Amino acid sequence: MDKHLLFKFKAPILLVEDESINQQVVTNLLEKMGAKVELAENGHIALEMMKSNDYELILMDYQMPLMNGLESTKQIRQYERGKNKHRTIIAMTAHATIDVHKKYLELGMDNFISKPIKFVTLCQNLAIYCEHKEIDPPKRPVKTVLTDENDAVFDLHAALESCDYSIPMLQKVCAEFIEALPEKFKEIDQLIERKEFIQVSQIAHSIIGVSGNVGAVEVFNKAQLLESSMESPRPNVKTFIDMLDSFRRYKERVDTFNWANLTDLLKK
Repeated sequence: MDKHLLFKFKAPILLVEDESINQQVVTNLLEKMGAKVELAENGHIALEMMKSNDYELILMDYQMPLMNGLESTKQIRQYERGKNKHRTIIAMTAHATIDVHKKYLELGMDNFISKPIKFVTLCQNLAIYCEHKEIDPPKRPVKTVLTDENDAVFDLHAALESCDYSIPMLQKVCAEFIEALPEKFKEIDQLIERKEFIQVSQIAHSIIGVSGNVGAVEVFNKAQLLESSMESPRPNVKTFIDMLDSFRRYKERVDTFNWANLTDLLKK
């Protein structure tokens, strides 16, 4: 994208997302575009909020508790029948397959964005549905100045891009990620003991959606392998062990990272 897009939003955007880190990251990006954001933590809440608000559009996560994004979209479309109203719904998903995306469109979603959500991709999607104009883009740090792009553990550039180069935001979500994952690992361990592999794949999917936003590239890749393995006829527990090892490496990298030096680099 050679030009930056300046949006003129006529109404709030409804963000439907249950993961705290994703809520913060996407809200930050939307607010940088000038949007007012309202939050729903699951599809059921989104359905009720939609009935009493005229949203510019709805960004809908796929996998959530109580009511997922597909069911919520289905019920929104049923509610709209006879009311001469169509709300734009864009899916946010860590599922990258063509078949899954086709399913989203068939069930009533207007478009989809793959996680982790990137500023440019979000702009391009919103530009299809929202009033905007082109302006000169803001200056961004050069990738090679920031980090080794071959870092498979902590991709700093990708993480900064997700947070629109806000160091305080990045520090906050990295710390939250490191604090939250051990509890998820404990739950996975218990589920594997009980051979409840589908539930393991669901948790792995949520980790995929979050890890990309904090630059945890190796965790992201291992979580994808874990999800795939747990959905197969012969689940491989080693994929969970591999993800644990990846997380330990990520935690060590973040814990020892020189944030002050990064701040100085971005000022140049």
